[in-house]
Amino acid sequence: MSIQSQPVHDSTTTQFTPILTQNEHMSTVISTLIERLNAPPLPPITLIPFDGESTQWESFYSQYSSEIGAMSHLSDHAKLVYLRNALTGAALRSVEGIPIEGKNLKSTIDRLKSVYGRSKRSNTILINQLFSIRPKSFTLEDQLECTQQLINKIHQLEDQSMVDNFALINQIAGTIHSKNLRKMYQLEPSTMKEALFHIEKDLREELEISKLESTFHSNDHSDYHLIPRETNLYPVNEKTIKSFNSKQKYSGPPCVYCESTDKSHSTARCPTR
Repeated sequence: MSIQSQPVHDSTTTQFTPILTQNEHMSTVISTLIERLNAPPLPPITLIPFDGESTQWESFYSQYSSEIGAMSHLSDHAKLVYLRNALTGAALRSVEGIPIEGKNLKSTIDRLKSVYGRSKRSNTILINQLFSIRPKSFTLEDQLECTQQLINKIHQLEDQSMVDNFALINQIAGTIHSKNLRKMYQLEPSTMKEALFHIEKDLREELEISKLESTFHSNDHSDYHLIPRETNLYPVNEKTIKSFNSKQKYSGPPCVYCESTDKSHSTARCPTR
């Protein structure tokens, strides 16, 4: 008859196992809290507000993802608070019914993507806005401002190749100023962005030259006032005027008796009368 050994249970160890497990958990929680307390304070993060303009969604979401979403030490609740604080207008109204809880972060982002993340519609709106941009006037400053607005709008397009058409490039270039058409035919830019960069560069150079010329003209004008005027060698006074008038020849008729033309000569008192 074989005797099988039975496992011996230490009643003391069995009794204190839950307590030890609980202590380990508390130790982990305390360590985590200490690490967070010792961590340097986070700098304030300011997101560009998003008001529901669909053409701005990609830019806004990209900034949120890199500056907030990528922070692993932030809780989902904190990320959602950052996100909600950056929403205004129609964008905020589209998610205001979703409770601000960490578990609702993904559903809030999905809701915003479904409403504003339609790239095709956004591109159509951006292209329409692109063709509506006009310079306020044909001054160099207004042409440059218009060109920069067009460049910014191109950067917002998800698919920039949609406007890389030579006919469209010429249309936009001519909108800024008709003089750009000749340059476009000479350069034959392959993209709209390249064409606008050329126009921007030319306008900047023209502005710099214009400023230099105005500076030179201003200096020339100021130098003119520094040139001393010729002094009058013969001061003008009443005596000088009388002397000058007395030297003028008499332009009246000559004396009928002596034919004298002297202004002081009197025909009535002529001695030859």
